[in-house]
Amino acid sequence: MARKERIELIRQIEDHRGSRLICCLTSDRQNAAGIIAKDFIPVFFNRLLKFQSGRKIDVLMCTIGGDTLAAFGLSRLIREFTDTVAVLVPEKCQSAGTLFALGANEIFMTRAATLSPIDPSVNGPLNPVVELAPGQRQSVAVSVESVAGYRALVTEDWRLNDAGTDIAFKILAEQIGSGRRISEPTANRAPRENFD
Repeated sequence: MARKERIELIRQIEDHRGSRLICCLTSDRQNAAGIIAKDFIPVFFNRLLKFQSGRKIDVLMCTIGGDTLAAFGLSRLIREFTDTVAVLVPEKCQSAGTLFALGANEIFMTRAATLSPIDPSVNGPLNPVVELAPGQRQSVAVSVESVAGYRALVTEDWRLNDAGTDIAFKILAEQIGSGRRISEPTANRAPRENFD
């Protein structure tokens, strides 16, 4: 769709809804994915400065997610300019996008639209890494849901006692904070009898 047509469509939505519209779309193309990130905040801020204060604001959101702290920041920022926020979801609004949407007064979705669970992930220099090819290392994000799943595994499936659970989480913490390849063995692993 050409820029002129997009601008006209935005104007029609604003007229119909009696609002101002911000479009927040990120790419989900393989090898060209875009996510909600902290650099969205100044872009939103500059756009919001152009709006009349107090007027209802709609956000057209189509995203695979991104940084949950950035989404939370965007949700708080928009409240500095209006008391009434609606999120329009034509297709997908996942993870950080869902978090943003939950901060709105209203969410409007098409029949094909989806929201997703919010599963914040931590990714930093101490995260475990995988070696995709010789010399090509990639950091692995650790999600809150994965840690919760690990807890269920050691307590419910493996039925470890308190001492065994403590050791299992110590090994997990050493692995996550090591920055080592996931396939490397963890040093000083406790003997099997301590897990019973």
